[in-house]
Amino acid sequence: MVLNRRWKRGDRVALSFDMRLHFWVGEEECAGKVSIYRGPLLLSYDRRFNVMDPDDIPAVNPCSLKGRIISWRGRMPPFLLMQFKVADDRTLRLCDFGSAGEGGSPYRSWLPLHNVEGGRLLFQPFASPAATLERARLLRFALRLRNLRAQEREVALGHMKPDDFLVQLDGVERDWPVFQQNIARVRSMIASTPETEETRKLRVTLERMKHEGLLAAERLAEVTALKADIRLRYYLAKRLTHFEVSSLLPAPANIHTTALPSADMVFTPGQLLEPVGLCDIRSVHKGQHGLIYLRMRYDASQAAAGHFLYGADGPVKVWINDKEVDCQPEAASPAVIGQFRVNVNWRRGTNTIVFALITNGGRAWGVFAAVVGATV
Repeated sequence: MVLNRRWKRGDRVALSFDMRLHFWVGEEECAGKVSIYRGPLLLSYDRRFNVMDPDDIPAVNPCSLKGRIISWRGRMPPFLLMQFKVADDRTLRLCDFGSAGEGGSPYRSWLPLHNVEGGRLLFQPFASPAATLERARLLRFALRLRNLRAQEREVALGHMKPDDFLVQLDGVERDWPVFQQNIARVRSMIASTPETEETRKLRVTLERMKHEGLLAAERLAEVTALKADIRLRYYLAKRLTHFEVSSLLPAPANIHTTALPSADMVFTPGQLLEPVGLCDIRSVHKGQHGLIYLRMRYDASQAAAGHFLYGADGPVKVWINDKEVDCQPEAASPAVIGQFRVNVNWRRGTNTIVFALITNGGRAWGVFAAVVGATV
């Protein structure tokens, strides 16, 4: 809204909002949930105002929902706090979203929904123009796709559970057909009303997503492949966590020229960084540039074709049973489980694996190592 007028001192603008409750019904990953607004203010559950935990929030029935504004005499009072009677005569308090979580407590703006009778909604949801909703759906799914690589790294660093990441990947696969329907509706809107401002925003959004490769069918194939790769790295592969390290040696100008360590080189037991399972070399180089050898063993019950999976955060060279199998001069921080993969013919009995790792100016943490005993 734009006000064009000649302003003078003392002028006031009065805004009148509809402060009744409005509801936004969740879609896709938020299906079966609802967000509640008082006028333009989004309301949120915050644990510090309630006796129930986040996983025990009662379902909300918008048809019968009534509430009143209450005051809060504790520390950090919210801008708005409302109290509602919900299922089983339980009390649910909701604060404004801007105040939620201020004290570090958990909060939720999507609440369980109980409002369906005979398969039909019993209330009119708080609605936006169709083009705005379609654009929001596009942007929301695009964000999920963009976040996958960052989440993959969070799993590698131990900040996210592999199971939780697989749930995200499953959700993207499940919602891909809905995403395609969303794209088709957007293209139809662009074709039918090409000159409107909302249509222009839709066109720009679609073009940007196309430029990023988010619309291509290959992206779904990448998600499916990533699911298989995560299962391989974290569930099918055997992690190698016992290793030995050399002392810090002068770094070569090129990792390619590095030779196997001599037979008389002294190795000592290495330290494992728990819980991520990183073979940690920081206590050896102590922030200094140089070269460190790591040695580990894999005992195979039978000869088999399989894989060796590893990650490193500095230029690295790998030998298995005295044979060079890989060299990655561009490896850099952070090390990621399964960052590099080598096909190996494991022999029965003990297989010896040796790394030569340049400490990357003293910034390298070490290596991840895992084996798969049979071809996957």
